[in-house]
Amino acid sequence: MRQFFLATDPAALPQPGDRVTLDRDESHHLLGVMRGAGDRDWCLVDGRGNRFSARMAGQGGHPHGGRLAEVEILGAERDPREDDGPRLTLACAVVKGRHFDLVVEKAVELGAHRLLPLVTARGVIEPGEGRRARWEALMRAALKQCGRSCLPHLDDPLDLAAALTACGGDHLYVGAAPDERALVGDGARPVSTASFSAPPVFLALFIGPEGGWTPDEARRLAAAGARPLDLGPFTLRTETAAIVGLGALRALAVGCPWPGS
Repeated sequence: MRQFFLATDPAALPQPGDRVTLDRDESHHLLGVMRGAGDRDWCLVDGRGNRFSARMAGQGGHPHGGRLAEVEILGAERDPREDDGPRLTLACAVVKGRHFDLVVEKAVELGAHRLLPLVTARGVIEPGEGRRARWEALMRAALKQCGRSCLPHLDDPLDLAAALTACGGDHLYVGAAPDERALVGDGARPVSTASFSAPPVFLALFIGPEGGWTPDEARRLAAAGARPLDLGPFTLRTETAAIVGLGALRALAVGCPWPGS
């Protein structure tokens, strides 16, 4: 079912029978791109793990032009997929151009709960206003496309020391190129669910820039207890490493013996 985004108040979630108005962008998508399709039911998600089935109920005008879609809520439910399993954080070095856009998009699709842009010694953050707004827009679009109902929390860019502090208490993993693994620890150790005495609640993956981790950064990661995550025998671009690593971490999490499983 096609999804649309609905901003909600957590203290007063819409209930069946309520009528709500979509914002300008979502109204354009429904009324313009999808041409209304008043005979169909739609799915609305609020980015907090809630899903609502809805149907077109009317249209209104926007003060600055355009039309706004009014929909009637038919049903509401909590998405159980967003509450099961551990919470995944991707802490990834910001890379230039559109490469980090791909990281943002795929982090949503792969089920990350938190995205932490890293400022690293050998990384590049291009100047320019609106970077956060662009990332948020990409996350929302990916949320709608992939069928998720929970938006990852987007941190402001942090340096490695601050990021490690922010992930205190998490099970930490680090992606490293083959020639860097000796810097960050024993890359030969396999990572498996057997390494957990109990199902982990928080998992965090650190991915460095294309210039690699500096020796000081590698020491910080090792001192924090980050374990190398084997991403294969080849040197990957940052965005590729983020995608492969998050997929591997998700597979690891899925394999954990969760209570009741």
